[in-house]
This record gives sequence, C-alpha cells and structure tokens, in this order.
Amino acid sequence: MKLVAVYFFKHFLLNDATLNLGGKHFYHFSLNDGVLTASRTVNTKFIDNFFTEKSPNLSLVSAIAGSNGSGKTTILKDIGFALNKDYLANIIFFFEKEDETCYYYTNLTRLKIYCKGFTPIEFNHKIETIYYAPFFEASNINSTSGIDISTNWLIYHDSNQNKTKEKSDPILEHSYQNIYRQFNFLGTSFASILYEQFDLPTIDKARLSFRGPDYFPHKDDSKNDNAITRFHDTSTKFQPIIEKLLEIWRRELAPLRNEKKPESIKLWFLRKLMSSIFTPLEATNHFFEEGRVTIEPDDLNELTLKAALEFFLDSHSFIESQYNRLTDASLPTQKIKDLINIAFEIIESPTTSFKRDEKIEVSFEDARKLLEAEKAFLNEMSIFQLAPVGFIDAEPNIELSTGQKALMDLFSRFYFGIELIEKEKDNYEGSFPNHFILMLDEGDMTFHPKWLKRYIKAIIEVLPKLFAERFKSSTLQIIVTTHNPFILSDLPKENVIFLNKDEFGECKVIDGLNDMKQTFGANIHTLLSDSFFMDGLMGDFAKEKIDKVIRYLNKELKEGELMTDDEAEKIINIIGEPILKRHLEQQFQYNRQNKEIEELKQRIASLEQAIKP
Repeated sequence: MKLVAVYFFKHFLLNDATLNLGGKHFYHFSLNDGVLTASRTVNTKFIDNFFTEKSPNLSLVSAIAGSNGSGKTTILKDIGFALNKDYLANIIFFFEKEDETCYYYTNLTRLKIYCKGFTPIEFNHKIETIYYAPFFEASNINSTSGIDISTNWLIYHDSNQNKTKEKSDPILEHSYQNIYRQFNFLGTSFASILYEQFDLPTIDKARLSFRGPDYFPHKDDSKNDNAITRFHDTSTKFQPIIEKLLEIWRRELAPLRNEKKPESIKLWFLRKLMSSIFTPLEATNHFFEEGRVTIEPDDLNELTLKAALEFFLDSHSFIESQYNRLTDASLPTQKIKDLINIAFEIIESPTTSFKRDEKIEVSFEDARKLLEAEKAFLNEMSIFQLAPVGFIDAEPNIELSTGQKALMDLFSRFYFGIELIEKEKDNYEGSFPNHFILMLDEGDMTFHPKWLKRYIKAIIEVLPKLFAERFKSSTLQIIVTTHNPFILSDLPKENVIFLNKDEFGECKVIDGLNDMKQTFGANIHTLLSDSFFMDGLMGDFAKEKIDKVIRYLNKELKEGELMTDDEAEKIINIIGEPILKRHLEQQFQYNRQNKEIEELKQRIASLEQAIKP
C-alpha cells in the first residue's frame, strides 16, 4: 500500500491543489455545485518495484521541493496531522495497493465526492506517520501528530525524562539523550551499512569520562594532604564525615598517582560521584533543616573509600521541614550503591580499555547500563528540588564532525522511533499499523555534497531494514522535503512536487522544471541552472564585484563609485570562471592599450606644440 495523492481544499496555504506523489496514476479534482469529482490518468512513467529491489517493504519514495519559505514544512506537517485525524484540514488522501484498487480517506464531511472511472473503497487500514526534522523552531515547539522525532519534540521529551524538569537544563538533557540514542543504534548491525555508504570510521566503543563540577574546592588536593574543604550550607554533622571521605580518597590515590589502572579510575569515579551527591547540600537550600548521622569519622579509618561511602549512606538521614511538619528524608542510598556496583563491574571488565585523562572505552551495552544507572540516581536526587548534577560524559570513541553527528542523529532517531512504536503497541486502537509514512523534513541539512549524493540511497537501504526487523508484515514509504538538486537527481520527476511562490507571495504547485523532461539521473549543473533552484550559478558578492569591474571597463561607473586599474586587474586575476576571466582580461588589455595610445598622442601633440617657432 502507498499514499499516492493528496488534495488540499480551501487550505490556508494551498487552495484547490493536488500533490501527486508518483503512484501508478495521476489524480485530478474538479469542484462543481458542492460535488468534488476525482478522476485519474495513468502515470506512463511509473516503474513497478522501482524502489523495492533491495527493500521489498518500501513502496514509494517522493519529495516536496521548494525554496526557503515556499511552505514545504507546513504542508508536510499538515499531511501528518490530517492522517492522524488530529487536525481538521480540508485534505483528501488517495492510496493504492498492488492490485491498483484505490482507497481514499478524508475528514471532509461537507463535500460529496464522486470518483470518475474507478471505484473507491473506504479507507480501513491503520497507518502511522513518523516525522523527522533536524532543525529547531523556537516559535513552534508543539509536536506534530503521530510519532515525532524532530529536534523540537525531542528537546521537550528529553527534558521531561528528569523529575526535576522545572530546574534541569533541557539542552544538556537533550544532548545526553541524543548520545544514548546513538549508542542504541551503534550497537546494532545496521550501523555497518552507514560505515560502508558514507565511508565513516568504524565506531565500535563508547568513551566515558567522569567530570562535572567538583564539590571539593581544591582542584589539585590529591597532592595536598592538608587540604581543607570550605563548607557553607552542608549540615555541620555531615562535614567531618565528608572530610574523612576526602582523606581516604587522597590516601588510596597516592600510590596510584599517574597510573591508568582500574583502581585509580574507580577512585576518580567515586570522587565525582561524591561531588554529585554533596553539591546540592552546598547550594542555598532551606529544604533540609538538619542532617543526622549515627557514625563518627574514626569509624571509617580502616575502610576503603567505597565501603566508607556506603557506610555513611546507610547511617545518615535528614530532618525534612515542609510547611512546619518534620519528616524523615535521605539520599537515594540504593540507587547510589547500584551505580557504584555497575561502574566498578564495567571498569574491571576485560573489554574495557583505559585512556588518558581518566577516560575509559567500553562497549555500547556497558555505556547504556551505566548511563541508565546514573539517570536513576539523578532522578532520585530530585528530592532536593534542585537540578541534579550529572558527572558521566559519554561520546563515541572516534571524534565526529558536525555532519557525521547529524547522520548518526538521523538514523538513531528513527531507531528510537521504532522503539517508541513497540512500547505503544498495546495502546493502538484496532489493528497495529500495517503502513508507515516516514516524513524527513530537510533531513539532508549540514551534509557535504558528497554525502548528498548518497542520501537517498542510504535512507532507502537502511530505514526499510530497521522496520523490516521489527514489523515484518508492514510496508512503508518515504516523503522528503528538500531544496537540494542532488536529492532530486535520484528521483523521477513524477515523484517530486515542486512548490514555488507566485508574484503575490502565494504558494503554488508548479508543473516541474523549465524544459526539463526528467530529474532522475540529471546532471547536477543542469538542475542548478534551472530558475527553480537558482537565478545564476555565481555568488551574489562575486557577481557584484565583477559587475563593477565590467562597468569600470565600459566607463559606466555610477556617481560615487571608485575603482583603479590596479584593483580591476587584481579582481580579474582571481576569477575562477575561465571564459569570463579571459573575456575581461582581453577587455582590460584593450582598454590599457587604448589608454597608452591616447597618452602617446597627447605627448606627441605636446612636443609638436613645444617645437613650433
């Protein structure tokens, strides 16, 4: 099954417009006396199984193309809203199946629809849309309908993963969750397809470091046995215990200094964990009136740092004052112990390698386990009504460029979207979706032209495989928005909707490109030369400079414009277009020769005047 046509009736952006997405037929609509007549003609350019050679579950790939501001994003989102019946747009959808039977779905109730030449069957199949957009719209933070994996929605979703959402930093939380999603994807076999398609270095491990703010005031107190911690708001009964913990930390680290061994890494982990635990106590905070502890500092003398910290956690409590009522409260002891045990197990694992600056490289599975344990600990710390302080930094073990990160985001988010669908499997009304429409809104942003050439090939090979693994009986189709001709050269013109604005600023669907019989396999320069994409192929700054040189050579400079021979010659010398450069060089030399001739004539005339008797 596939969505093949969308009709917009009295839509605020597109009025009485049809988007044909490249199915077996083209659909046409006419409205007379309240009756909307739908007819269709055969798409003679349609090639069956064009996209299914490597991906049998992929039924169709289409594009909505247009310049910035032409309405691509709005139209794509409205299609998603209407398909999910969450938006009362005047939109009609037509679907086709292998036997060419046409299904239509609409939320238009006030129009009678007559289908000329074919018999429509009421739409009764469950579909799901998945919307991806890599950009952030500050003016529009609302989710689209269906499954939303756009940056906008994910920032909202990610920030709500923390119980202290009113205090936490949504950007940091989003960054953390993005890394987590990438690790989920990189741990699968599908990542190898990306390495091959985009010549990426193999990312086989996660790199972890234990950083974050340091509760203890002396950055180099590992070398200072007499370092004193300066407390402010920490309970006075906790202060001596914390000093003792720091003393034990120094004692255990001393013989291991400058060594990258499991034991030293464990100590640095505990140091940062203690900072994360105790930092909220140092903030201006009247939530806890008093801390209580049933042990003395000397009780910790013979213990390891791990055992001493756990002994303190088991022995402490708070008197918590809320609205003049006293209740007992405590740090999340069990979550902290779980985090320590998981971290130590991973640090001791034979697959873990040790790097400089207290960094370790671990499997993606181990990284996920540790990050989940840290997240559980931070959420429990929300009883302080302060933003919990995370201290585990995670990243792939190979430094990624902006484009590489964007690529990982794209595919890891779709993998995340599939997981969301599985989690909601029991909540779907009626049957589980048997068709998915993947909507990629300018998903090619930040990509180098070399990657743009591979973009369509990658998404039609990778994304269907992700879905086929989980939803074997479902089909999918892909709709992308773009203003990049590289993308269109991979698609038949019949699968592309061209949007443009007319002289009144209204959005219109235009009939392809000027004199262009096809976009598929078209030369990129041929596509770029079409006015749909660009008015000329030269940068405006260069064009302005060269136009001034031309006016100078033609003696047509405007009033107030200045240029010298030296400046004009230097600009001509750096022009990269050979024909234009040669023409201007010839004009420049011609002007210079004429100037020299004029100067010689003036000199001769001056000499003749001088020798007259």
